[in-house]
Amino acid sequence: MLSFAPNAVKKAVCGHGWATKAEVAKAVVARYPELKAYLIHDRKWKERFHANMFDAVALGMMVSA
Repeated sequence: MLSFAPNAVKKAVCGHGWATKAEVAKAVVARYPELKAYLIHDRKWKERFHANMFDAVALGMMVSA
């Protein structure tokens, strides 16, 4: 089992370890433009759900790089 610190993932994806969830989401969308539709939210729960989704995709980007 592998584990990565959140700051390590943020640094790999955004270039610095103190990136916000919004910055991570924008970096993921820059790589995968088809996810852009998930940046806009009309409900608070959707914002949290999609922020976690973008974090998971960022982790995958880090591992595959």
